[in-house]
Amino acid sequence: MNHISEQKENINKQNSAKGTIILSIPTIHCQGCVDNIKNSLLEIKGIERAEGNPKLKIITINFDEHQVTTGQIEKTVTKNGHQLKSIRIV
Repeated sequence: MNHISEQKENINKQNSAKGTIILSIPTIHCQGCVDNIKNSLLEIKGIERAEGNPKLKIITINFDEHQVTTGQIEKTVTKNGHQLKSIRIV
């Protein structure tokens, strides 16, 4: 690999700060709860994907760390009337 290719690769790595977190939300009772949280999260710039499981009471989120913080994500969940038990960064 030449020097220019290495520089491009490093720039691509810096620009792609993809993060994944798993939220444990004990106040999730049904798919409707998951959908409400998911829809609110997807309105935030930088949230790329949000999926939930009401039986496990978790939401998994893929996001761009340059555009959104875990604090913003937590605030969105609590604004929907839910409480976070834990946040796990994957």
